Amino acid sequence: MAKVKICGMTDLRDALKAYELGCDYVGFIFFDQSPRKIDQEHARVMIEDLPKDLEKVGLFFNQNIDKRSEERRVGKECRSRWSPYH
Repeated sequence: MAKVKICGMTDLRDALKAYELGCDYVGFIFFDQSPRKIDQEHARVMIEDLPKDLEKVGLFFNQNIDKRSEERRVGKECRSRWSPYH
């Protein structure tokens, strides 16, 4: 069965609606040049209010190897289980 992920979450109501409609994953973009970028604290607060069984994804773009430890820290603090690199 296919899984559904919606990226670019910046509003708790949107993330909850995605879950209500059957979304499996919601994505949070940590990329300064994205219009859908979310800061770490806002993402952390949103994630605390989301259902535990909704998978959270932290998206990072064009990062060098030196920045990955920082990204892992952000993912851990925001309770994101997935961190794809684009």
